[in-house]
Amino acid sequence: MRTADFARLMAQFAPFEPKPVLACGVSGGSDSFALLLLLDHWARDRGGRVEALTVDHGLRPGSAEEAAELGRLCGQRGISHSVLTWRGGKPSSGVQAAAREARYQLMRAWCERQGVLHLALAHQREDQAETFLLRLRAGSGLDGLAGMAAASETAELRVLRPLLAVPRESLRAFLRASGVAWFEDPSNSDPGFERVRLRAALPELARVGLDSAKLWEICHALGRLRAGVDQACAAFLARAVRLDPLGFAWLDLEAFRAVPPVLAKRALSAILVTVSGASYGPGGRSLARLHAALAGATQRSATLCGCEVRVLGKRCLFWREVSAIKPAPLPMPGGRAVLWDGRFSCRLRQRGARGRFEARQAWLAPLGTRPGTQLRQACNALREKSVPFAAYAGLPAIHHLDGILAVPHLRYWRVRDLEDSFSCALQPRVPLTRPPFVVTDPRFN
Repeated sequence: MRTADFARLMAQFAPFEPKPVLACGVSGGSDSFALLLLLDHWARDRGGRVEALTVDHGLRPGSAEEAAELGRLCGQRGISHSVLTWRGGKPSSGVQAAAREARYQLMRAWCERQGVLHLALAHQREDQAETFLLRLRAGSGLDGLAGMAAASETAELRVLRPLLAVPRESLRAFLRASGVAWFEDPSNSDPGFERVRLRAALPELARVGLDSAKLWEICHALGRLRAGVDQACAAFLARAVRLDPLGFAWLDLEAFRAVPPVLAKRALSAILVTVSGASYGPGGRSLARLHAALAGATQRSATLCGCEVRVLGKRCLFWREVSAIKPAPLPMPGGRAVLWDGRFSCRLRQRGARGRFEARQAWLAPLGTRPGTQLRQACNALREKSVPFAAYAGLPAIHHLDGILAVPHLRYWRVRDLEDSFSCALQPRVPLTRPPFVVTDPRFN
């Protein structure tokens, strides 16, 4: 691996802002240390900088000392380093998955606070091969077998994996040539973890022609297929689905029945995830049953993934299932926006009603199916006549001990000052159309 090779890999993620600033997850292993040094060189050449982030999971004795040593090594190279600590209780099972999720959350939160737009992670070719095997063993479909995306985006951050095509040995050769040592994480050789057991099986697979390079090629081909399906699905959703700002969605059934089943089921999953505020879609069998019912016109209504589904003429309406919605505390005045029910971004900008309203005594909950005469009249006056009242029952409302104080989408404000201080907008955890799956080309050899 040379710095010129790395610059070619990074060019696939262009454009970057002038003087780019990137965060880099650094554990001290060879992969992340090599990525950090390569990124540092790349960023400095462009007038920017890299920020090293180390997560101390607190799972092993001495982890805090190791993180501090990483900070010292970064300091010797003029690289800023921050230690992010995973606090609170740790699970007794599924430790690696929980640690991974905590690691991502801590790094993403740091990037958001610091205004850093890019987070680079050091997954490389063997990691991608192991991920493919793990998901193959779990019976994953196309999305899982495509492996890790080279880039993924949220509203605030891009996560980049520039080394996905690079073999680990190339990174270690780069470190040796640079005179840099690295740490070995003991958990990487612990056979109690499934990934470690699969890693140990790779030499045997290589003997029958399935080495990490071949597994990566398979994963890469499936990734390109997934990217194409993602683009086709996005185009279909754009022409066949209308997402209402109130959180429900209309699907054109004629268009739905005209596309191949693989695309129709993918679109169904996207609608259900967005309308429900979930992070993941329903299982394959339940999704197949819903697709068959809608494609064959054998069923007029269903419930799936926290959504109600109802055929209304030539269209199908999806709305949030009220019984699946949990109440939540109201955002504190002046605080950050909170994502309520995975669907609506809610913010309370200041104290309301000059003392007549106290945020700590109120909470967010759905409007419900029995909101009272005045609210039902307000809803009936505003709602689309073809939409059942039940589709509006999942709207966010500010509840108080003595009743509902506000329903922003109905322009109902029992406490008038809330109208100027409380905002609520549809911003689902997973948008209806997402950036396509990103695979890197050309390959690194």
